[in-house]
Amino acid sequence: QVGLGVRTDATTRTFTQGDLQTTGNATDLAIQGDGLLRVQQANGDFAYTRAGNLRLDSTGRLVTQAGDLIDPAVTVPAGATNLTIKPDGTVTAQVPGRQDVTELGSMALFTFPNYGALQAIGGNLLQQTQASGAAVQTKPGENSAGSLNQGFLETANVKAVEEMINMITTQRAYEMNSKVIQSADQMLQKLTSLR
Repeated sequence: QVGLGVRTDATTRTFTQGDLQTTGNATDLAIQGDGLLRVQQANGDFAYTRAGNLRLDSTGRLVTQAGDLIDPAVTVPAGATNLTIKPDGTVTAQVPGRQDVTELGSMALFTFPNYGALQAIGGNLLQQTQASGAAVQTKPGENSAGSLNQGFLETANVKAVEEMINMITTQRAYEMNSKVIQSADQMLQKLTSLR
């Protein structure tokens, strides 16, 4: 192709770890590692997310802010206190009428052979594709899935200042290359005008 100017060749999604910010909220989770949480949407399809700002719905089930059910499901009984989500995904709470801490369930993380091929469907959700490979269920803390951090949220993994510097550097490099081409063009014009 012959022409002038530039165009975007491709866009990629980065899955690098973002900084962790403390919230103190018992249902907030930050994943420290490569894993994703699996959610079941209202239509029954599964999707995956790193957004850990979870909440309890009216029946005590752990859901996303949009109301998608976390899978495997964890239900917190009414009146339960001291909800704890351990780094290995074990969920416990103090249930009314029992003196012992009760285990309510266990959370899982999911990894993919090719994260870059996951399809974004909006709302911080990703869908599995043929190119991404099948999701592999992993217990938090094992393999490269990472662990769960209760009371934290993961902030954006893009640093705005660094990206601005990279953009300026790229723009300057483009300007320099453009000047080189202009100079070469002027030299060729002078050569062709010589007799």
